[in-house]
Amino acid sequence: MRRLTDGERVVLREVGTPGEFAPGEAFESAIREGWGYWERAPWWSFWRRGCWRVTAAGRRALDLDDLARTL
Repeated sequence: MRRLTDGERVVLREVGTPGEFAPGEAFESAIREGWGYWERAPWWSFWRRGCWRVTAAGRRALDLDDLARTL
């Protein structure tokens, strides 16, 4: 396991602080690692965007990173 970048740490929190910025590479990395995905909006809500969802593996990666930073 490697240390997470600041951007990866941001995307592994489904609800962050307002104004947080995460680069697109962080989302791509999280998807590639299986840590998160974009949930599509329902077909009837064409005006809404999908939501970012973090998987159990993503939450675990963030927990492990938090633990490593405290040691």
